[in-house]
Amino acid sequence: MPATVHEFPAIFSVSVNGIDVTQAFNPYLISLIITDAAGELADRCDIVLDDSYGQLTLPPPDAQITAGIGWQDTGPIQMFNGVVDAPTSIGSREGGRLLTLTCTSCDPYKQSKSTQNQHLDQMNFAQAAQQFGQLSKVNVIVTSNVPAYPRPYWDMGMESFLQWGQRTANELGLSMKMRTETGGTQTAIFTPRAQPMSAGGDPLATVFAEVGVNVISWNLTPKYGRPLFNSFRVDWYDDKAATWNYSEAAALQYGIGEFIGASPSDAILYNRFKSQTKEMAQARADSNATAAYIGMGGGNIVMIGEPSAVSFATINITGARPEIDGPWLIDTATHILKRGDHEGYITELSVNAPGAGGAAVGPTDVPFVP
Repeated sequence: MPATVHEFPAIFSVSVNGIDVTQAFNPYLISLIITDAAGELADRCDIVLDDSYGQLTLPPPDAQITAGIGWQDTGPIQMFNGVVDAPTSIGSREGGRLLTLTCTSCDPYKQSKSTQNQHLDQMNFAQAAQQFGQLSKVNVIVTSNVPAYPRPYWDMGMESFLQWGQRTANELGLSMKMRTETGGTQTAIFTPRAQPMSAGGDPLATVFAEVGVNVISWNLTPKYGRPLFNSFRVDWYDDKAATWNYSEAAALQYGIGEFIGASPSDAILYNRFKSQTKEMAQARADSNATAAYIGMGGGNIVMIGEPSAVSFATINITGARPEIDGPWLIDTATHILKRGDHEGYITELSVNAPGAGGAAVGPTDVPFVP
């Protein structure tokens, strides 16, 4: 499918506490940068305004912000919903005065960062996440392609929901994304790292990038040597047999050019911490295999502004070269609109290994050998 060519010029929209301030901001806007991140980082929005005479109103630090960027043919597409985290005045004798609004999608004023000491028994992951979310006033969405992951015991040991969610997501091979809804409600979305989908349960649209059409630059490698392993092992204790065992996941298949097939490495990654049960050990081993697969290759793509480029989506690049052309997984999409910049609106993408695969599970119940 050919890359989309949009109709110039670029446009934007911003609202503060539900009031559209786009026209009020327009004469003073220097830059608008929206970062849509996957996993461990919250989305952010950075707005820089010309405040030469100190004429702009400084918003309260908890003001709700929505922002979007687009083209004439798309209109401004909302990409960010969050709160002002740090309104800052910047000035110097040579540089004049600027007003910067640093905004985050994870509201730092909410109960989601409160530490708690709670536990739950005999639940699957979705049930536990929703229960812990209710205690922290967080709405939890677990996409339909997340396995059940039943456990006899879930623990939030003096952790905030944010800390528990990120730790557990890493154990299970998931990505956790926080966002602030209109009205201030906090929502946590859990989706598989290698097979992501939208919060509504739909596959994300593929972005098409074509060299010579909408690609400005690229810097991509199909293989980093450091994260490559042949298999991934996690120890667990069988209390009935009173023996140590390990669960193992084989390296995932590598997906482009000469790297199609098994891992070229003969190294084994032993997990640093032991697990309580066989199921927990297997989930962690699969998670490590997925993380290594995603980190196997990657790089950056800079293209003419593309509003449809979001984290978790796939970008298909063509016209670069063999072994590079093909699908890559977007980790972070940064949309940059600058006043007076010759490029106007560009999108910078941090991407990971091409394609997406399920965990290739190796043997389980393997006797432990020191």
